[in-house]
Amino acid sequence: MARFTKTALGRAEITARKLALDRPTRNLLLIIDPSREGAAWLQLVNGVEAGALEALLAAGLIEPAPDQASLERPGGRPDRALRAERPERPEPAARAGAALAAEADAPVSVAPPAGTTHLDDAALYERLQGVIKSQFGLVQGYRLVLQIERDSEGPALRAAARRVIDMVREQRGEEAAASVAWTLGMDA
Repeated sequence: MARFTKTALGRAEITARKLALDRPTRNLLLIIDPSREGAAWLQLVNGVEAGALEALLAAGLIEPAPDQASLERPGGRPDRALRAERPERPEPAARAGAALAAEADAPVSVAPPAGTTHLDDAALYERLQGVIKSQFGLVQGYRLVLQIERDSEGPALRAAARRVIDMVREQRGEEAAASVAWTLGMDA
């Protein structure tokens, strides 16, 4: 079965609640993302009808995710060069050596303002959803997803990302926060 992602209209519906969706279908809309196939999401939502995916598709709230098969090598493993939106993370010693070399050769530059990222809003939104699912429990993650849905654009989205980094720092420590910040393209 296909994988799905929310459309802009779907993200807006989560906060606006203008359509008359039953609770299970609305829950499906809230949690669906390309990390699982549609059938797997249907099994996770209690009380959802089999036609819920088709209803969300017909309403324009979700759409098929980009084909994952085009991102895989013939051996079945994802090809990092094709999938990567970010460069490989160098080893700590290589990072330190590269930083010292760059510091000696490069002119002094001003750091970007805190809370900025090189990602556009859509990419930051998707990565932030993934971070929340991997770092927080079901209840806390659900609350954060609702907040991200409400703040899904511009400065509000970047502020929400900063709050998530701070929460990870409090719960899991500085190293985990640095990893999340790197994933979101932000400073730790």
